[in-house]
Amino acid sequence: MKTLILTFSLILRSMIGFAVGSSSSPLPTEREIYEFMKMVIKDQKLNPKLYLDTVPSTYCSTSDDSTFLYTLLIHPDTVQKSKKSTGVFNPFNGQTYTISSLNTCLNIEDIKTMLYQRSRLSAFKWDRKKLDFSKTPTYEYYNISVPLFSKDRNIAILMIEQLCPGLCGMGYTVIYKRKNNTWTYENSGTWYH
Repeated sequence: MKTLILTFSLILRSMIGFAVGSSSSPLPTEREIYEFMKMVIKDQKLNPKLYLDTVPSTYCSTSDDSTFLYTLLIHPDTVQKSKKSTGVFNPFNGQTYTISSLNTCLNIEDIKTMLYQRSRLSAFKWDRKKLDFSKTPTYEYYNISVPLFSKDRNIAILMIEQLCPGLCGMGYTVIYKRKNNTWTYENSGTWYH
């Protein structure tokens, strides 16, 4: 009976750890997301006087995430070499724009992990207080996607949009890579409307 209780206890503990975002969980914790975002806000020099839309951008690029993430796939025949991917999007009126190339950096497990995060974090809302943005609406405002993290948490992808009413605004996708506890980034180039 003691063995059964101990086994059940270990199973339950591992399930609870997974649910709250332990390091083995594919989902980042809320704390991980906000700590990462504080670094991004500082690094990208985002204006804290602007308002942040609490509903994150739907995707981390201008196309759906599954299509975009696969453009960043490292193919098995490219060993230790990063190839440039080209993102193409069709935002309005049938016009197609090509955005800057990004280095391929993801494997299949990273993509599966990121798509899982996207589906599980679909109800996530930003807490402006935790990120020190304006509490009152401003003419210009930010809409930022929830960052998607690779399986090992060393790559993160998100979209940052600075918008205003009507067809007014700009945005870009950012890929952060962590090496030796330091995050560096590359972005896709800015789009405007």
